[in-house]
Amino acid sequence: MASTSAIPHDHNDLSRPASPALPRNPLPSNPIPDFLDAEDVRATQYLYRNHIIRDAPVLEVVNRVWQFDPSMIKNRAHNIPHITIPHLYLNEYGTATSALAASKALRRILSSTRRQLVMAKGRLPYGAFYQRADPEDLCAPSISFSSSSKDTWDTLGAFVHVQKEVEQDYNLVDDIRVAVEPREGAQDGAAEPPRSIRIPFTDDVNDGPAMPRVSPDPRPLNGDEIVPALFVRTMLCHGLRLYATGLAIQESRITLYYGDRFGIVKSQPFDFIEEPELLVLVIGALSNAHTSILGFHPYLRLGITPKLRVSFLESYIKMPRAYDDEGDARGPWVFKIIGDAVAQYNPGVVLGRAATIVQVRVPRNPADPEDTGDKKFYLKTVWNSEKYMPEDDALRMIHVELPKHNVHAAKHVASLYCSMKASVSQMGLARNFFGDVEGNVPRICRSIVTDAYLPMFTLRNAGELKVVFLDVLRAHRCVWEYAGILHRNISTNNVAYFMDNDTPHGILTGFDLCRRREDVEYDCALAQDGLLPESRIECVGTLPFISIELLSEVAIVHKYHHDLESFFYLLCFYCVAHNPAILDYDRPIQSWSQADKAHCVYAKTDFLYARSQDEAMETLFRDAHEEYRELIEAWVRPLLSLFRRTAHKLRWAYGLRPEEELEEEEEEEQVELPDPDFSAFMEAIGENENWV
Repeated sequence: MASTSAIPHDHNDLSRPASPALPRNPLPSNPIPDFLDAEDVRATQYLYRNHIIRDAPVLEVVNRVWQFDPSMIKNRAHNIPHITIPHLYLNEYGTATSALAASKALRRILSSTRRQLVMAKGRLPYGAFYQRADPEDLCAPSISFSSSSKDTWDTLGAFVHVQKEVEQDYNLVDDIRVAVEPREGAQDGAAEPPRSIRIPFTDDVNDGPAMPRVSPDPRPLNGDEIVPALFVRTMLCHGLRLYATGLAIQESRITLYYGDRFGIVKSQPFDFIEEPELLVLVIGALSNAHTSILGFHPYLRLGITPKLRVSFLESYIKMPRAYDDEGDARGPWVFKIIGDAVAQYNPGVVLGRAATIVQVRVPRNPADPEDTGDKKFYLKTVWNSEKYMPEDDALRMIHVELPKHNVHAAKHVASLYCSMKASVSQMGLARNFFGDVEGNVPRICRSIVTDAYLPMFTLRNAGELKVVFLDVLRAHRCVWEYAGILHRNISTNNVAYFMDNDTPHGILTGFDLCRRREDVEYDCALAQDGLLPESRIECVGTLPFISIELLSEVAIVHKYHHDLESFFYLLCFYCVAHNPAILDYDRPIQSWSQADKAHCVYAKTDFLYARSQDEAMETLFRDAHEEYRELIEAWVRPLLSLFRRTAHKLRWAYGLRPEEELEEEEEEEQVELPDPDFSAFMEAIGENENWV
């Protein structure tokens, strides 16, 4: 296939007998499959609402996503100018009336075609088409392109989803032959190696063409699209990926899928009986794709187990160049992966920021990734908005400024080992060609490596919680006062600790939503004069911990006291949800965690403004673990009084409580008090403002 024009679209250009043309009208959409979890379906439809681009040309998807074109297809047999698709396999597929029977026949078609192709060196190790390991597992792809049938989502190359119910008699008596250019010479191997994504190292992340904007498609995912969308979402939740790809086959129609942190691109369907040359093209593209072309992070080097299987935990990361803790560019940087990749904030929410963390070690010898030291690090990758202060810049500034004023505070802020950044264009994503839907914010891919700290939920008792909480609260204040940076995302995910002589020491992490103090104060001045542009109004953070003023839009600028309120909610959440017996959360506050913004506002308002403090405390902390009872009385109760009295304006402005209840308030509660500050917070809990 020398060029696009060389792909025949009529029977005269194919060495096969003519067959009756199949109907080209779109097949009717199937209903949502019964085996899917209803909540997963709703969440996926909501996630991709207005984030789908449909009917992209097939050749463009193959070329832009898998960087493959017809000229790259050759038959590995010398001087044979065609690829043969056995008619027996096609007829077997046609007569299949179940997805299981159809997928078995289809895998024979895919595998027999793949075996005829010249293969490039450097492709996915041992990549081939495999049947689903468990035929009863309907939530796994019918067929996977992977290194083995036992591959997990972490290392899955691409999915193939099969829907087949209608028996069709293709009546093929001869094999289909798709014409290709004969291979010159007798040497095995492709004419060129598979293309891979190479990220240019540059300070200018805006270097490259601007991403086009397209109108959002308001149609929700239908019954044929929901399963491929779930597969895309699941793949993006596992491993280190920039995007995920796959095929959906409904009867004899094939649709290509591409999904990244911006949404899903879906190709036009094609009929592989009518257009077998496109089927060969897709098989060739997948079979020859480098791991980075299949969507794995370009810096990821997939490892091989002794059983010749790809393993995420045997893999390593190699950055040719990155910025060190002082901002100097150097490299290479090599890290051995020692833990699964996990979502930092919202598992399953793969669009937008989508922070992913993986635990790594640094090899003693960069030439031997297996020879690692004992020190652990976290590599965090996040697609952050261009308008936010880069987290690595914030950490560098903090560790320059804090030692000048409070040496102790610097020990309680996450360290920085190295970092890198790249735009959509520089990452080589197909998204830069297909475009992003209007309204989405421009994003930059940023990766930072920090020391690995212990998560907050592994604290053993209330005493350790108090130590860590106070360390982080004080460090947060120093960051605001001396480094001029507001965190804006206080949550259980961003409070960690390390142990020293069996004593925990709190660490403030997760500065990917921070802002400079000067920007906060500038916006406050604009807001006071009614001049703050709508584009600068936003509500960011982790839902259970966001101030109700920000959630309800009573406040339109995120200020320091809103972070203090987040610390209060963090303390409440932890005391309710944490079980020290299992060192995990087993009773999260559902009305704060799984509701939308409006429901979260009402739930927090009911807590803050119960008719009495005793009612509020009893309602929320009824099932709290006994270990935290004393802390709840000593800290939570006085803090409830503090935030109850200072935010009552929400009820007056929005009528969140009945009029007669408002009239019963104490006179002092109806006086608008100053916003709580650090001194008031520490006085309420009876603790010193600084470390002693």
